[in-house]
Amino acid sequence: MAEFSKEELSEFLVESGESLDRLDEELLALETDPEASESISSIFRTVHTIKGTCGFLGFARLESVAHEGENLLARLRDGEISMNRSIADALLELEDALRSMLSAITATGSDGDDDFPDLRSRLADLAAAKAEAKSSGPLKLPPNAFVFSAAADGDAAAKDGDAADGGGETVPSGGAIPDARDAKGGQKDPSGPRPVAIDTLVRVDVSLLDRLMNLVGELVLARNQVLQLASIKEDSQLSATTQRLSLITSELQENVMKTRMQPIGNLLGKFPRIVRDLANTCGKRVRLEIEGRDTELDRTIVEAIRDPLTHLIRNAVDHGVEMPAARAAAGKPEEGWIRILAYHEGGFVNIEVADDGAGIDPKAIAAKALSLGLISSEDLASLTEREVLELLFVPGFSTAASVTSVSGRGVGMDVVKTNVEQIRGSIEIISVKGQGTTFKLRIPLTLAIIPALVVEAGQERFAIPQVSLLELVRLESSGMAESINFVDSTPVMRRRDQLLPLLDLGSLLGIGESWYERQLDAINVVILRTESGAFGVVVDRVIDTQEIVVKPLGSQVSQLQQYSGATIMGDGCVALILDVNGIARYGGVGAAAAEQPILRESAEEFEGEAVLVVRAGTEERVALPLREIDRLETFPVNSIEMAEGEPVVQYRGSIMRLFWLSQLVGATGVDPDSDEIQVVVPSSDLPTCGIVIEEILDITHTSSLDERIAVIGGKVTRIELLAHLVGEPVGGR
Repeated sequence: MAEFSKEELSEFLVESGESLDRLDEELLALETDPEASESISSIFRTVHTIKGTCGFLGFARLESVAHEGENLLARLRDGEISMNRSIADALLELEDALRSMLSAITATGSDGDDDFPDLRSRLADLAAAKAEAKSSGPLKLPPNAFVFSAAADGDAAAKDGDAADGGGETVPSGGAIPDARDAKGGQKDPSGPRPVAIDTLVRVDVSLLDRLMNLVGELVLARNQVLQLASIKEDSQLSATTQRLSLITSELQENVMKTRMQPIGNLLGKFPRIVRDLANTCGKRVRLEIEGRDTELDRTIVEAIRDPLTHLIRNAVDHGVEMPAARAAAGKPEEGWIRILAYHEGGFVNIEVADDGAGIDPKAIAAKALSLGLISSEDLASLTEREVLELLFVPGFSTAASVTSVSGRGVGMDVVKTNVEQIRGSIEIISVKGQGTTFKLRIPLTLAIIPALVVEAGQERFAIPQVSLLELVRLESSGMAESINFVDSTPVMRRRDQLLPLLDLGSLLGIGESWYERQLDAINVVILRTESGAFGVVVDRVIDTQEIVVKPLGSQVSQLQQYSGATIMGDGCVALILDVNGIARYGGVGAAAAEQPILRESAEEFEGEAVLVVRAGTEERVALPLREIDRLETFPVNSIEMAEGEPVVQYRGSIMRLFWLSQLVGATGVDPDSDEIQVVVPSSDLPTCGIVIEEILDITHTSSLDERIAVIGGKVTRIELLAHLVGEPVGGR
């Protein structure tokens, strides 16, 4: 065996694996369009490169298998044979064999004992049997379609099947051809590798990225501690330095996060082969459509959803799409489809796996669950249709009539749900009988550092992920009497003519009495979103929003469904991170939230436009359009400086002027002295400044933006556009 370094072998394995991933998609594309010359060119180049490199590294068995595939591809490329199902099957088996041998090299350093004689014989027979039955002419390939010398091409197609030994055949370690010239010094191939692109990429060990991410997390914690210390020190220089530190830390965190982000297409690209093989096994015709390949999410998330997505795809082929005869009888095309759609929304990645199959019959699910003893008839009678569909996630449930190599053992869907929830995701089933089924996964972008709302209950602090946060509401005594009722001793809040279940966080966690037992004059309600609806949580105090570093829970508390992790606060104390779905289940509001349209899924579905209602001066209520607001910030009073007689603060590396809303709108009265100010930062298309407000009252919706004064939330409210207050009008009333 030739001498080579560990780095050379590692690079060969990685690049060969990536090449085979592309080969998978190209073979399926070629099977669909046998005349696709670009696919043939790419497939031939992939197999040729692997063969040449493994010969250089001394893997003779791998080289011999790849060589037979190369001979078949050469005849296919030259138009001597045409693509058909037998050739496609053989080439896919070739890919599997190459993967198997590469896996053996990874594990043992050797390409194994199996040189796949049956496969090599099949490849040779397919090439030889068709050699005399030539087509009308060779395929018309684009100029310079291949990166090989004339000698290499000739040898690849030679009837004696010997490996090419021309000078142009030797491929350097790493499996890539560094310069697309032939052995005789021909012109550089424009379709070949680009040195510029190669020079801009560096392979980095994943463990190093994980370590770097951990260090950035610790830096964020240290930044939070420094910011807290600076807030209690009356030192303008320290305040300016900490603001600069915060900006640099945020930028560093953002860029490190990007190094861990991967397009989901790297995962989705494996599914066309799975669908093809499984459809052939089941005797079905299925077309796979993929949208959103460029959607990015954290590498650890990609790995976590690999198995759940694979199971959903297999289920869609096996259980979803009907047999061709059944589809024809139902008036459908014999070929069914499965669609994978990935897209970003609200800090999450949504992945939908849909099919146009028979759909799910809730009655059949209920009957099967009863027959398997998974639920009693009394409990079943109380379930809604949505809850019946969720019986699919119960361990041991299966609708298959018999156990096969594909399904029927009652494992899989429960594992799908468990794996998704372990990464703080959710899964939803939408099905219409006779029309199809959609499984919708909602996955967080990352697990490491997240924005969170810090609240207090029972003198303990908790962090709530902001992706689950819908609204913050403060109800005074009069508002409590109007908005809160009790249904079967359970408090519910009327919000926009809909009922919202209320939980008291301190009472729920056993660290304090509920708000109504304490007879409070005012309460803070955090409205949260779950996969089954929304509900409100009453907390003692809303502290702040900040980026937190997620730390795993210890084994003693990791099984508690109320918590998803922990974080270290700026003062060094530990705060638990609430699991919103777990809190809903623990408080018993999941079923109620699922049944009632408590809150719509997005702000766009509310009537009117979203506004932030604030207090200016002592009493005046002012509504500001959310579309004109970029951020809400809190600054210590001692961070305010003067420049040319104007109050300013240092903000994100620049200087931001401050305006008091009470002065801009002519409100009367001022609040007593406070250690902090709350600032509304306008969107980027408005002048850089900050609007100081006295208090945030509500986030709601109104259809009265064209008016000067309107009734919002049952109270008279003044409506102002930030564009009119701080700069040139944007649009108009």
